[in-house]
Amino acid sequence: MKLTRRQKVPEIEAGSMSSIAFLLMLFFIVLCSVNADTGIARRLPPVVTKVNHPVVIAPRNLLNVYITSNNELYCNHQLIGFGELRDHVKLFIQNPENDPSLPEKTEIIIPYFGSELVTVKHIISVQCERGTKYQAYVDVQNELNAAYNELRKSLARRKWGKDFSELTEKQQIAVCQYYPIRISEAEPIREGGDK
Repeated sequence: MKLTRRQKVPEIEAGSMSSIAFLLMLFFIVLCSVNADTGIARRLPPVVTKVNHPVVIAPRNLLNVYITSNNELYCNHQLIGFGELRDHVKLFIQNPENDPSLPEKTEIIIPYFGSELVTVKHIISVQCERGTKYQAYVDVQNELNAAYNELRKSLARRKWGKDFSELTEKQQIAVCQYYPIRISEAEPIREGGDK
């Protein structure tokens, strides 16, 4: 009886299989679109490394926007409609008559404008109750953004006769210094005003 040697089964090269799998994975990643969640664009305050000291804000510089769980909108403790908010905010930010009940104006030097009196200390505080509908919150944010956008567009038209989006980057920065966005998000509270 003659012993035969076992024949070796040829092996499959694993290196080329992993390369093909990697290329297929890249192909599907590139072709598939991923729906990214979008949010409300806000610049976050800088990180405070020292002990937080309460900032004292003059009452005239603060506009309180409050949304109840019944989706009622209060602006400085006055019930208003969502469509009225934009005009309230624009008046608050501009303070055209230098009204002592509206934000104080500070003289600053702004490129292209020179020395101007602007309300750089104004703050719009947005707070809602926990039961507030998300759509009501988004509507308020949209109205606030629209107020700033309208003021900036109007200023660009008066100064350069162009829309804000048509200005150079330096001109846009100057307009943004004239009307800086100063919105504060307060912690939501329970219905009825308790934290």
